[in-house]
Amino acid sequence: MVVNSFIRLFTTMTTAAEWIAKNDPSVLRASEEELKRMTLYIDEVDSLEGCPPILKKLDVYGTKIKSLEGAPKSVGKLDASHCHLASLRGCPETFDELNLSYNDLTSLTGMPKRPQAFTSGKLPNVMLNNTDI
Repeated sequence: MVVNSFIRLFTTMTTAAEWIAKNDPSVLRASEEELKRMTLYIDEVDSLEGCPPILKKLDVYGTKIKSLEGAPKSVGKLDASHCHLASLRGCPETFDELNLSYNDLTSLTGMPKRPQAFTSGKLPNVMLNNTDI
C-alpha cells in the first residue's frame, strides 16, 4: 500500500501594522509630536505596511522586508540593514540617516532626488556598505 504524504507549509506575512497592534499598541494612539520622539524596534516583519507616518527612529534590522513601501515618510534614523531589500521603493522623503547596508540593492531607484533632513541643519546620510551600488 502506497501512502501519499503531503506536508503543507504555511507562511504568514506579518506587516508592521500587525506587529504594532500585537506588541506595542500605544503607538496607534500616539500624537504626531509623540511619534517624532518615538523609537520603534520591529522584528520579524515581512512588510512595513502600516508604519506610522513619522518616527524619530525605526529599526527593522535583519527582517525579511524586500522594499521600503509602507515606511514612514519622515524618519530621523532608519536601520534596514541586513534585510532582503532589492528596491528602494517607498524610501522616506525626509531623514537624517538611512542604513541600507548588506542588502540586495543594485540601484538607487526609489531614493528621493532631494531628500530633506529630519533635523534642520543636517545633511542626510545614507550607508550602502556591501551592496551592489
